[in-house]
Parts: sequence; structure tokens; C-alpha cells
Amino acid sequence: MVYAGNEIAGYGSLVILKHDSRYLTAYGHIQNVLTKEGADVTKGQAIATMGAQTNGQPSLLFEVRRDRQPVDPLPYLSDCAS
Repeated sequence: MVYAGNEIAGYGSLVILKHDSRYLTAYGHIQNVLTKEGADVTKGQAIATMGAQTNGQPSLLFEVRRDRQPVDPLPYLSDCAS
């Protein structure tokens, strides 16, 4: 994990995972971080608990970023569908 905090506006509490030199995933509006910055994370490991937006609505923001730009996450999630 490369970042855990709430200093980036619009994301609430945020966790960012670096997958390789090109890809990051971001998880925002989380309630509790379950790992630490700099820790290795394995597939299937819980990294956080879902939180809520400022209005109390349960929410999870999820982004896949390639070369720092957001991309459609669906092609990257196809292996998770089964």
C-alpha cells in the first residue's frame, strides 16, 4: 500500500495500492484501514472497511488508474467475476 489518509479532497478516507509501475487502485470513503502504508498486500486480503459519504450514505469509491489517469475498471475485474 502506498497511501492511507484523508488529505485528498473528495475521497474521504482513502487507500491507494500500487500494483506495478503503471497501475494503481484507489478506494475512497472507507471507514477503517486494516493495513499500513508500505505493507505488501496479497490478493483477497482485506485492506479497509466500507464507510460513508459526508451525508451518511454508505459508499465506496473505487478507481483503477493507468499512468495516473482513471480508466474503466471493468476490463480489469473480469477475473473476479467467477
